[in-house]
Amino acid sequence: TFSDVPEEALFRRPSSWMADTGITTGTSPGIYSPLDTVTRKQMAVFLWRAAGQPAGAPPHSFDDIPAGAYYTDAVSWAVDAGVTTGTSAASYSPNAPVTRAQTALFLHRTTGLLQPSTPHTFTDVASTGPVPDAVSWLAEANITQGTGNGLYSPNQPVIRRDMAYFMYRRECGTPA
Repeated sequence: TFSDVPEEALFRRPSSWMADTGITTGTSPGIYSPLDTVTRKQMAVFLWRAAGQPAGAPPHSFDDIPAGAYYTDAVSWAVDAGVTTGTSAASYSPNAPVTRAQTALFLHRTTGLLQPSTPHTFTDVASTGPVPDAVSWLAEANITQGTGNGLYSPNQPVIRRDMAYFMYRRECGTPA
């Protein structure tokens, strides 16, 4: 249990599940930091751990990922698995925040780009391209219902509380 996740918090089950399955150990012992923004390096680690920490991916080619960092293997796996191409040919931007649009793409790509049968209904997401397909899949799989009032808020950074929901619903297939 994380001391900063109250027992009555709706995200308690998803954040506990992430710890129980080894997807996260928190930001420090006993601390989850639910309102902190998820960084690109954290996203790579979450997805890599959820995939069972596959080994053997060829090294990435990013200049901004130091050898031996806790997220180096996760980023190499994410590139090899087609989950990310980075923010440029030479950069991954590990400390940059992950947006809700990027989260949709990361999650969709880790599932093999499953095609939704219906388009999303969010008014703030385009209707064509990879992001709308990913968002449509998230909505159809009941991983997200958006941020309210018919919005998905694709440019909003994802916080750790919401990431727990995304991961839990993606892996468990049930609402929290």
